[in-house]
Amino acid sequence: MKTDDVLHLYEKTYQATYYKGRKLSSGIEKKKNDELLSCLKTYRMKYKQGELSGERFKESLEKYGK
Repeated sequence: MKTDDVLHLYEKTYQATYYKGRKLSSGIEKKKNDELLSCLKTYRMKYKQGELSGERFKESLEKYGK
């Protein structure tokens, strides 16, 4: 993973999202955060299987990481 910049970005985005979710108090916000984490996992799986290009994966991470 250290040689793949996109997977490194994924890890940073996933961890930030995960820890942000731990601080949320609202059930609705937690549910949205959990859905985002699930989405990120799906994008990662598609990237690793070759169904999603590195550039497209990076764009998705930048979009959802905000």
